Amino acid sequence: MYVCRHPLIVDGRVLEAADKLGIEVQASPEKWLVNTTLENMLLILRQFGSEPMSLLEYWQVRKDALDANDQDMLSSLESDQFSENLATVFLNDRWMVHHPEVLGARQFDGNKIPVNTPKGRYGWVHPDDFSFETGLPTKVKHVREIGDGTVKYWDTHTIYCEQEGTVAVRSFVTSVGKSSCDLGFPFGVISPKISIRECRATLPTGVLDTAVIDQAKALLDKYYAAMDSGILYTRIQPWQEELIDFVQNHAATLRQADDLAARVIKDDLTDAFGIMSTYAIASKEHVMASQLKYSAQLLSGITDHGIDDNHFLEFMSTRKSALEDAIESHKSLVFVLGHDNPDTDTVVSAIAEAYRQHLIRGDESVFIPVVPGNSTPKEVVELIGSQLAQQLILSESLLYQQGSKSGRPEWIMVDHNIGPEQPNTRAIIDHHQPSDVCKKQQIPKRILFAGSTAALVAQRIYGLGIEIPQLLSRYLNGAALMDTENRLEGKMTPLDHLIMDRFSGYYRGLMRQLISCYDSEELFTRDYKEDWNYFGFAVAKSIGILDETHQSILERLQQLAQENNLAKNLPLTLVKVVDYAQDAETIRRERVYTVFNDTVSPEFINTVFDTIEVVVRSESGVNVQIERGNRSIDYWGVGTQLSRKKLAPVMDLVTKAFNEFFYSPSTGLYFKRDFLRTSSELEAIADSCGVELHTSREGIVVGNPMVLKFLSEHLGQRFATPSEYFRAYFDALAVNDHRMAAHLAHSGYLEAFDAAVEDFSYLVEHPDVALTHQGFQYIGGNRKKVHIPRGDPGLIDPNKIDLETGFPQEVEDPNQYGTGLWRYWSPDRELVWVIG
Repeated sequence: MYVCRHPLIVDGRVLEAADKLGIEVQASPEKWLVNTTLENMLLILRQFGSEPMSLLEYWQVRKDALDANDQDMLSSLESDQFSENLATVFLNDRWMVHHPEVLGARQFDGNKIPVNTPKGRYGWVHPDDFSFETGLPTKVKHVREIGDGTVKYWDTHTIYCEQEGTVAVRSFVTSVGKSSCDLGFPFGVISPKISIRECRATLPTGVLDTAVIDQAKALLDKYYAAMDSGILYTRIQPWQEELIDFVQNHAATLRQADDLAARVIKDDLTDAFGIMSTYAIASKEHVMASQLKYSAQLLSGITDHGIDDNHFLEFMSTRKSALEDAIESHKSLVFVLGHDNPDTDTVVSAIAEAYRQHLIRGDESVFIPVVPGNSTPKEVVELIGSQLAQQLILSESLLYQQGSKSGRPEWIMVDHNIGPEQPNTRAIIDHHQPSDVCKKQQIPKRILFAGSTAALVAQRIYGLGIEIPQLLSRYLNGAALMDTENRLEGKMTPLDHLIMDRFSGYYRGLMRQLISCYDSEELFTRDYKEDWNYFGFAVAKSIGILDETHQSILERLQQLAQENNLAKNLPLTLVKVVDYAQDAETIRRERVYTVFNDTVSPEFINTVFDTIEVVVRSESGVNVQIERGNRSIDYWGVGTQLSRKKLAPVMDLVTKAFNEFFYSPSTGLYFKRDFLRTSSELEAIADSCGVELHTSREGIVVGNPMVLKFLSEHLGQRFATPSEYFRAYFDALAVNDHRMAAHLAHSGYLEAFDAAVEDFSYLVEHPDVALTHQGFQYIGGNRKKVHIPRGDPGLIDPNKIDLETGFPQEVEDPNQYGTGLWRYWSPDRELVWVIG
């Protein structure tokens, strides 16, 4: 059996199957199939001849991965990023059915195996103690030792299984950092975290053979290493002949393959051909350039024939009619979309990538470049002309709104890598810092530090083995020049130099359009970014903007920054004002306004000013002159701009250091914005007390709640009670501090509270923890009788929490999964510590 290395991805195949079955499907931000019942997942998989693993097969596959020392597969099988339905159901707590037949909603049949699952609600089972004949545990422990290798286990003995049935789910328990096996999930349960894994008896058509994948990866590793070291941009590489031979030997196989691995490999090979051929042309290595061009065309299946300005203009002129036809005919539709504050790089990159995709897959899908917002930026119109600009589709247009809601549209993200379109994104190409969700997405993506996204898209077009039409090359060059400030050295990489040298185009006229803006709101939002932890950063550029005549604009920019702080509970928003001379090229002066939240400390303010001055001096050379004001810092005498990419990463460290805590007014407490992490001080405390310290891969301290409380108190810190936790959570929401609220509801870890429950009805808050010869014990505390509703498990609405106790006022049925509901377990024994 061939087992997929990741959850089922919502691609065209899945969407087609779902449409035939009349099933509404949802994708996670990683594009995994989620929020879908087991019966619907089974029906979709079977539509194209696949099955998921049964409970028994899961343990068999896990053993095979161990025997093969395939750590990547093992990590996937025990992932903390998703849970997965297994093709095993339990009926009326009497029978087990592997690979059940779907009779209807919440109805299954099949080969019924009489069963009485070993008791454990919950228990602990070592993976070696799961039977390879049934998939069930042969031995269940009820006490776990840290590091004993066991997984958490739940049996089927619940009212849900007795009345109807339950599903086997492989999951992950954040409180102990271990995989889990839960046989008691009720029928009909859906979750944004539960997916399913595809398996097949034979390798599907269009899937690359493992040997080809391994050979490609080995060659691409050399490409990545040469790119990272920079030698790729300085000379012909000795392994390039080997790469050419590989592609020429496997070109037909690669072109036909369309699974995820094949698409990623083909995109990476295209990138390699793009930059290697560009270097070969620049260094007059004509033989190598010719070989690379031929191999790239073999891989892409495209030649230069007919690809010229007329072909490009025909593509652009037909986008609106193509979109209208796609909506009416329910064709596969792909929007190529940039970030919400569109600039020249965003718009031109979307145009070029849509055209590139059209060349490759125009017979499969309709590709539409989209401009975010309700108008095309003036500098873009200056670059591409008003006639072509009128052909562009705006995201606020009725046509786009219709298209984005019709059929099964997908998106390609350019010049950004996080956005609302994430679950339906098929590819990403960007030159910014990758987001956490983007890193998890198993889709083709090209995220590389470069001066512009336009250069990355151009590299991929060259990598098809063709020349870019002259008109499009001019547009790409203009966009790259704009994003790199006319090839400002601090914004250029070796890749940018090579690609832009291959371009032809113009700059000054475009820049004049961009920097002839004097509208404060537009200046603030047009180039505002918040890619860091705790501050915003806007860059406002205009000719003569620091002149006295524009004082009202500058004051309004500062007001907008203060409003931004209040709206998002940020301690700081920087506004970098760039004052251009009349030639639209020379920078006369720059000023950074440091707009602080009213609650910040004088130390933070001084450190921010010091940091800006240090970065300016280190990046600008000996001629720079700096002048500090009360609310800003000016610098001049350089003639070029200080890149935000130089200042922001350093400022990120400063804001993190001064913004470690969130103040909760309803509790009067400062809550740390991170979990307890290991440190030399904590290690010394643990060592002196004879306590073994356990940490996660990220350095977060994990383990028994009493041990965590004991260690924290030695650091002079304390935990929150459930009541204090929920009060702080709602305080964070009240001031729009979504980062703090999200961390308080962190999905990666469970949080120990400073409370225990005795006899199912007594809450003990802030007990003392002592290390005795019998181990850790708690003593005293504020003990009070409270109402603790039953849920084993249940769902709760956080808005219906009793803030006096921190416990829910009511518990909902676990089958009613929905937005905003949290999972809840009531005490399952006479003495438990509260975690959440």
